[in-house]
Amino acid sequence: FFFSVTAPTEIYTRGIVGSVRCVQETGLEMHGMSITLLALQESTKDLTLQCLDAPVDCKHWKITEPNSNIVGHLKQPIPTAIYKDRIKLSEKAEAFKKTFHNMFKVLQTKELLYNQLDAEVGDGDLGMGVAKTSGMVLKVLDFLPFEEDLVSSMQEIGEMMAQGFGGTTGPLYAFFLLAGSKKLNKKLEENNIKNWFDAFDEGIKAIQRIGKAEIGDRTMIDTLNYAILAFKNEITKGNANAKNIALTVGKEAIRGAEETSKLKAKRGRSSYLQGKEIGKKDPGSELVAEWINLIANEMPVSYTHL
Repeated sequence: FFFSVTAPTEIYTRGIVGSVRCVQETGLEMHGMSITLLALQESTKDLTLQCLDAPVDCKHWKITEPNSNIVGHLKQPIPTAIYKDRIKLSEKAEAFKKTFHNMFKVLQTKELLYNQLDAEVGDGDLGMGVAKTSGMVLKVLDFLPFEEDLVSSMQEIGEMMAQGFGGTTGPLYAFFLLAGSKKLNKKLEENNIKNWFDAFDEGIKAIQRIGKAEIGDRTMIDTLNYAILAFKNEITKGNANAKNIALTVGKEAIRGAEETSKLKAKRGRSSYLQGKEIGKKDPGSELVAEWINLIANEMPVSYTHL
């Protein structure tokens, strides 16, 4: 909230002149809100409000009512998407959607498992995020235009991941999908194996840029590195069978998760254990390995080419 004041006591008489609504990523189950007050000085008020009102490429920075007195009310938050009608898809697109549906249905049952894994080396809430996010995505899958607008569909799932997971996990998954989807063509049928490889690769790079993790830090990046190298190797060999590639990448992801467990943590909550985490499973690595293998296993045998 922005107040036009020249002295602290005037906050009661001059009123609110504008507000900004935003979404903050915090730890899971840490419900609440934060209010920041900005006192506007007369000499810089107009310029400050002009800057705050300027359009930005960030959907969570919402100007509720710029440069006007809004004492007494705020507009209702705008949802990230409006789901009205179920979208009918072709047989191939329906198979694509069903792969995601089956994957999230399985993950929805893994809350206890991932909470237990996370409790060993972290704060024990990863499973809650897995179950919550899976439920959120399952509710909207039938309304996403996978066939005609694959990019926005993947980005919408990314937004739900940002909201459903606690801590840094959600935003990292979100950046993976948001960045990776930019390497895809809008229509599902216009994407081939190379497009999916580029999307996977770009998503991993986005996680590294945001999370600052390097190979060897004992994070999901270590497991994803095994996966992307396997993916690249299959493409180099000329393999264009999506199902076979996914299964091969999944096996390497499992091996990557196993190797990650042997490392000393340099990032995340596991690093607080100062070596005691060595030999224990890394929850983030285990989860990304499961994501990949569920996609591979749930992908229909007939789905030979993307």
